[in-house]
Amino acid sequence: HRLPPVSLAGLSSDIGRLLSAESVAPHRGKAKPVLITGTVEARLEKYDHLILAGMAEGKFPARRRRPLFFKTALRHQLGLPDWRRSVSRDAALFLRLLFNAPKVLVTWPTEESGRPVLPSPFVERLALALPNQDDPPMAESVPHWRKSVDEIVDIQALQKLFEGESLNPKTVEKIRPLNRLSWSALRTWRECPYRHLLARGFLLHKEDEVREEFGRRDYGSLVHASLHAFLTPGNGGYEALLGGQATKAEEILTEISRGEFLDQGDDTAGRRLWLTNFQRSIPALVEYELERFKDWRPVLLEQEFELPMESLLDWLAKENEAGDLGLDLPSAPTICEPIVLRGVIDRVDEKVTAADPQFRQAAIIDYKTGKIPTAKDVSGLNDLQILLYTVALESGAMLKAPAATWLVSEGSYYGITKDLTGAPKTKHLSCGGPDGRALLSDGALALAHLAMDAADHNQEFALIPAELSGEGEKNLPCRYCDFRGVCRLEDRKLPGPTALKLDKMVNRKDGAW
Repeated sequence: HRLPPVSLAGLSSDIGRLLSAESVAPHRGKAKPVLITGTVEARLEKYDHLILAGMAEGKFPARRRRPLFFKTALRHQLGLPDWRRSVSRDAALFLRLLFNAPKVLVTWPTEESGRPVLPSPFVERLALALPNQDDPPMAESVPHWRKSVDEIVDIQALQKLFEGESLNPKTVEKIRPLNRLSWSALRTWRECPYRHLLARGFLLHKEDEVREEFGRRDYGSLVHASLHAFLTPGNGGYEALLGGQATKAEEILTEISRGEFLDQGDDTAGRRLWLTNFQRSIPALVEYELERFKDWRPVLLEQEFELPMESLLDWLAKENEAGDLGLDLPSAPTICEPIVLRGVIDRVDEKVTAADPQFRQAAIIDYKTGKIPTAKDVSGLNDLQILLYTVALESGAMLKAPAATWLVSEGSYYGITKDLTGAPKTKHLSCGGPDGRALLSDGALALAHLAMDAADHNQEFALIPAELSGEGEKNLPCRYCDFRGVCRLEDRKLPGPTALKLDKMVNRKDGAW
């Protein structure tokens, strides 16, 4: 039924025009009512014509919200609803509405607050099924509701100017010193210097938000604390392992972990689930430690170190001379602030019977509750953490340890995951022979160059340089970046493989298809 335009004042302009023009044919005889309702209510009715309005990205299906208590993987394991269920429900609702009328019109806005708007992913999926059509049918464009038509021209001009900007910008503002560097900072620099500049040069951070009560990072910290208390020389756990008492060692570690996870009355469901997850690995962990105690003893736990660049270069010079390696060693940097590499070594074990009485033979261990680097990552110098810790120990950079002459023979990442408990049989670093010492020296040289570049204020702070040069890893480093959107990477012209990775990451993170 053709309605007076005045009665359509509450509808958007495109729907009003469709209802009031020839696109809706007049009915003969008694007029049929026009019903405005929600999508949920409309699913149970049949209509002559149905208009689904506002089918825009982020509106239908609604953009998922971050859960307050449990992450997606844990919610899925517990059978709790997550974003997949809500998207599935909306998809079923959309499909049902398409069959509730002989003719269905789908509309969405093309802009919001001067910004372009994309159609719902449901609409895009629907368009794929339409025969002989590359794009979904669209109504003719309508005038945008703007006070001034010149704004879009300014926006387009600024966008072209932005596209011409370099992907390797330099800072023009004064930034804080970048001379105190951990392996985490060096890894960030290598993956994306621009992120390194924002996080450490300008000390930017994302806005505080409500976070889940207990997460993976908290879990890792408490696992470290539990193992620290368990393996401290003189404590009950250490003595039980020394005496080969497996049952007693398991009981002690179980009690220690309970005290760490549920300390100060924080006895919540989330903490108990994570505690149970750790306690499942205790029997395998104790079995591994009993075998290790036959040859090694933990002597240093959670040891801080500070390694000045001068000490690193001195150590390199001695290794270069002793092994006749022929390394091209850099000169000490001349910046105002001295460069210092710092960190915390989870554990240092000492060999029970030393091969050389002049040295204390050591093994470096770093606990991992998440992804574990491979021996290939270390030998290819893609992961330098265990190498940094080795050089720090041998060069005497420990802050809270007694002075000693250490010689590291091996280094390993110690997994505490469902797939691995303890260190793998193939060590991540074996530096007892000439090849191992050469690898250690190459890693130290790579660390020196990396640190001097990261501390240089005049360097170019490029965006994901390894990825754009074709040497990137499977996942983009943007996946864990707190500044996603600041660099406007999505607006830049990227190589095809990088653009594909970015699209996959954004869609997965935003809960889209």
